[in-house]
Amino acid sequence: MNELKTLEGKIIKDIYIESYDHTIYLYYSKLEDRILIDKMCSEDTLFSFNIDALVFITDDNLKYVFKHVPDCCEKVRLKEIDGDLSDIYDQTVISIEEVEGLFGSNFTDAESFLYTYYKIKTNKGDITFSWYGESNGYYSERPCFYILKK
Repeated sequence: MNELKTLEGKIIKDIYIESYDHTIYLYYSKLEDRILIDKMCSEDTLFSFNIDALVFITDDNLKYVFKHVPDCCEKVRLKEIDGDLSDIYDQTVISIEEVEGLFGSNFTDAESFLYTYYKIKTNKGDITFSWYGESNGYYSERPCFYILKK
């Protein structure tokens, strides 16, 4: 969580999402991609696209990556984006918070599941990214967080 706080004070210059099978790779800075992302979010179909990576590129050319690399018997996906991506795009992050728990339905017959929420506040507004993870109870059910040089 402490590493996550390093995003505070940064300006998010771009956002992209990627699917497990790499068939979806969309940049928010590209108008045609932005339209698709907004459509997936507004139609509540984001979960069906198996998005497993969410990346913020900041003004200091760092990549803040939320991603789960599967080990064996688990799956972690971005379930929902609650809020408008334009509220964080090209805006300064004031705060970021992680909350996890069993606050929802189990979408499959998985033995174990977990929701992880990342709440980001900027000077323009708030947005929450909801992740859903499921497993046999042994493997991680949450996204990992990485900071990479661009």
